[in-house]
Amino acid sequence: GDWSSDVCSSDLSTYSIKPAPPTSFVKDGDEIELGGRSVIILHTPGHSPGLLSVFERATETLFTTDALYDGEMFFNLRGSNVEDGRQSILKLLATQPTTIHPGHFETMDAATFHSVAHHRLDMMDK
Repeated sequence: GDWSSDVCSSDLSTYSIKPAPPTSFVKDGDEIELGGRSVIILHTPGHSPGLLSVFERATETLFTTDALYDGEMFFNLRGSNVEDGRQSILKLLATQPTTIHPGHFETMDAATFHSVAHHRLDMMDK
């Protein structure tokens, strides 16, 4: 049968997915070639310590993941750090993107991104 019927008929308490072993690790500033596209890895801790964002310079496109989005952000979780979050938002601003895809909510243009980022920085000062 298909995978969904296999999962549904199995004992879900014992179901697991075998993780794939990493072939390499990335760090802040690494540039990765993706079949004709090149992205830069940005370490953007704050919400969580190992958080990464991705920037494609050629298209000025930024994927912020949970480092910045237009909604309530959480820095009170175990492993969260407000000062790291502040530095990460400043790092994201420095990329000067035109299209921003956050981990939550809608895609932003540059003006909205700047507004959201500066609002978040102001909230962190309080």
